[in-house]
Amino acid sequence: MSLKSFGKNTIIYAIGAIFVRAGAFFLIPLYTHCLSINDYGLLATLLITVQIMMTLMGLGMRTTLVRFAKDYEVKKKMNILLGTSTLINLLGGLIGSSLLFAFFVRFFRSVLHGNDVYQYMGLVCCIALLQSLNMHIVSYYRARGEALKYMMVGVSTPILLFITSFLLISVFDLGVTGALLASVITHGAILSILSIHVFSNTGLGVSIYLVPELLRFGCPLVFSMSSEVVIEAAGIYLLSYFAGLHVVAVYSLGYKFAQLLGITVVGPFSLAFQPYVFADIDTPGVKETISRLLTYLVLAVMSMAFLIVLGSRLLLPLFAPPQYSSAFLVVLLLLPATAFLGLYYFGETLLSASKKTHIIGFTMSVCALVSIILNYILIQAFGWYGAAISLNVSFILAGSAVSVIGIRKLGVTLEWRRLRILGALILFVFFAFVAVRSVNIFLFGAVALVSAAGIISALLKSGFFHSDEIIAIKKLILKARWA
Repeated sequence: MSLKSFGKNTIIYAIGAIFVRAGAFFLIPLYTHCLSINDYGLLATLLITVQIMMTLMGLGMRTTLVRFAKDYEVKKKMNILLGTSTLINLLGGLIGSSLLFAFFVRFFRSVLHGNDVYQYMGLVCCIALLQSLNMHIVSYYRARGEALKYMMVGVSTPILLFITSFLLISVFDLGVTGALLASVITHGAILSILSIHVFSNTGLGVSIYLVPELLRFGCPLVFSMSSEVVIEAAGIYLLSYFAGLHVVAVYSLGYKFAQLLGITVVGPFSLAFQPYVFADIDTPGVKETISRLLTYLVLAVMSMAFLIVLGSRLLLPLFAPPQYSSAFLVVLLLLPATAFLGLYYFGETLLSASKKTHIIGFTMSVCALVSIILNYILIQAFGWYGAAISLNVSFILAGSAVSVIGIRKLGVTLEWRRLRILGALILFVFFAFVAVRSVNIFLFGAVALVSAAGIISALLKSGFFHSDEIIAIKKLILKARWA
């Protein structure tokens, strides 16, 4: 796959990912205005639980399918790979649901502040299983480089979710239960259509002998993927327990805006980067390309983070009532964590390509433990600030460790000069925005414009761009003028 093809797929994946998350993002005004602040906190706690459960239920099969797709397509056994990995996912769902009801009822009564939790837990398990199966089967399109089909699923899902959520929450006034039922209906419908389309093309087969091989690769990924969600969830759960659901609501709203960085840059990059590295790992010159792609990732992260800060200052008052006003500071303080998550995905892909997934699992398990300990100590002392500190420390540690190990294992030489320039600019912009966070919107906008001009000037005067990149930029500008 060429850099041009990589860029094209990344843009297409970005469109699909943006639509998936945009649906949830534009549900925020519906949630914040139709639900009480405590109910929104309750819903946020349940949705982070869905993320944990779907990761556990998947047993790493989504990445496993992408990793082995090329080999099994050559053998003309894609139906066996897809069918066996889907069966493992289903069994993971049954096991995960059973364990949740067997051991975590008391836990949910504490964090949800109520005794009647069985209905919520049941809906959480149902949503998690449907979503994990959806994400697994749609990975078939990623494995084959069919980014447009992947995008179509991403576009249709949020549209249906928004419609069902509006009806159940706003029209029928079903509250938190309505929000969860809307997700069940949406993901159930998408899964039905997706399964018919994919399995009618590939056929369906199962091999018991393939199960150990898939589990050996996928299970270590469960520790890394679930640890990532545990790092996020630890702050939510402990905030609910120590500070209350209303604090969870404000923190979660700010985090959703910060996660726009993952939606628009980090996620699409990862979706395109994994198949690219897995397919071309032995291609001459691929290590130099990987190095350059990391530089592009950091540049894109800086640019989008800048826009998110500016946009959130404008949009937050429209998206939520005044009691959520402190969510803007949450956005600022959580953006570094989301940025380092991109670095983690970069290193994770390199280690997966080297078949060193056990390193990912161990590293992320340690980071998850660190997150739980830090959240327990800091939230009691500093409230949501403690949760923000814990999240940043955990993801910075995870991103740095996994990427450094992955780079060494694969022997990639980084573009250190360009990365240092970007690092200095990122720190400048971050502290500038923190300093003026409380000023009026006009002064804030002026600071943003001056900062943007300074960044562009610094990049040009420092000789940041290579000659081929300057040529590509000029061509892009010319095309935009003629369009």
